[in-house]
Amino acid sequence: MKPFQRLLVAAPAAALLPAVLAPASSLANEAQLNLDSVQGYSIAQATSIRDFSDVYPTDWAYQALSELVETYGCVSGFGDGSFRGQQPLTRFEMAAVLSSCLDSISAKVDAMGEEMKMSSMEDMDTLERLVASFEEELITLKGSVDGLDAKVSELEDSQFSTTTKASFEIATDFVYFASDDMAAKDAGIKEDNSGLALSSEVEIAFETSFTGSDTLSFSLTGDLMSQGNNYLDSGDFYGVAGDEGSADFGGFAYETNLDLGGMMTILTLGTDVNDLDPIVGLGTYYGGGGYDDFGPGDFGAAGIGFSVELLSSDVGALTASASYAIDGAAGADQGGEMGIFGEQTDRSGVLALSWEGALFGGNDALFTVAYQNILENGENDLTKGYLHLVAGAYFTDTISLSGSYSVGKWDYDRGADPESAQWMIGLNMDDAIFPGNSAGLAYGTPEFTTDPETDDVMQVLELYYTFSVNDNFEIPIYLDFISNVGHQPNADAFAIAVRPTLTF
Repeated sequence: MKPFQRLLVAAPAAALLPAVLAPASSLANEAQLNLDSVQGYSIAQATSIRDFSDVYPTDWAYQALSELVETYGCVSGFGDGSFRGQQPLTRFEMAAVLSSCLDSISAKVDAMGEEMKMSSMEDMDTLERLVASFEEELITLKGSVDGLDAKVSELEDSQFSTTTKASFEIATDFVYFASDDMAAKDAGIKEDNSGLALSSEVEIAFETSFTGSDTLSFSLTGDLMSQGNNYLDSGDFYGVAGDEGSADFGGFAYETNLDLGGMMTILTLGTDVNDLDPIVGLGTYYGGGGYDDFGPGDFGAAGIGFSVELLSSDVGALTASASYAIDGAAGADQGGEMGIFGEQTDRSGVLALSWEGALFGGNDALFTVAYQNILENGENDLTKGYLHLVAGAYFTDTISLSGSYSVGKWDYDRGADPESAQWMIGLNMDDAIFPGNSAGLAYGTPEFTTDPETDDVMQVLELYYTFSVNDNFEIPIYLDFISNVGHQPNADAFAIAVRPTLTF
């Protein structure tokens, strides 16, 4: 009999001691009652919770009691098949139950340990047999790993920098341009204009970091243009206007993250920073780019700017941006009227407020309003002021609609002060037809005057599709339909471009 069982049997026996010392008449009257109690306290070891006649699945401790009985075998009932779950438990009884359960758990752990020990021995035997079977292959693998370690060490010793990475991009444009009635740029006459143009561009870009939260970038670019007609220059299509090559240092740009009193700030400066680079949210979701004059135009070749996150919540972030940029040549002049802040320096300043968040079921969205002021010093000093509005949203995980609208005011020291406008709207699809590919279309106009009114506004409709061959090679194809090229009446044109691009 288990200790717990002995204890439960002893408990009613102890309860009978006062009765033995009681008067005879009292003992006689209660003899049958005490005999029934002793019989009721007789213990029967339960093997299933169903052995208890007074325990039901609706009882709050049913599952716990079932586990103690059936898994650990450390809870017993009474001889009459009852458990008497509502009866109080003495401290002795509690100690007996706890001891019984601990003994059961210890026995199971010991048994598991023996099984694991036997299993481990079997596994070791199996492993030793495998090592013996593949001894030659393991020796070869060890030699390969040693050789790899040596090569890695050599690369680490000879690498350019542990914090600098270099990237290379090679792009070639094959452009066919056709127009029936557009004036040739050099000839000044209208004729049947068509031709194949070719341009290539190579860029070597370097990025390095000093703190892990900043980036210093600079690049070297070279291009070669071999154009077959003079008409592309009227609209600056695909960057293939001209017939000469060049190699240039692209300047540098430095960007760092700052924490100003809990407000996250991005500071950008460099000789390759125009006035729109630091402005958040001016880029639309349109992924094309065959025609370059869609959207707000940038100014300057050297500048500084910052963006500060003013508010951030579950619905999005509100960011303020500002920038100052100058013409590169003027900024390098040390003359009193030139230089970075000289009176005769062409310069631009931009202030913007943008919101980026989630709409339409959590998809990305943006809205930006920006004011751009450009001062161009010359024979007729010119100040240009622009108000730019940019908005876009993803309606699904892959489809987005975006656009921009700009109005401008030109202020000459002498002469008329025209007003201008430009706009575009674009539809874009990621993972178009095949994963990784993209497609889209855009419709809009480059800048044109609204006062005085332009009679023949140039309009561009562009369609594109990008084949993503792999992570390093893609082939964008552009189709552009242009009316009134260069705001010339009846000067319509069609262009198709294929731009294989390799990056590594």
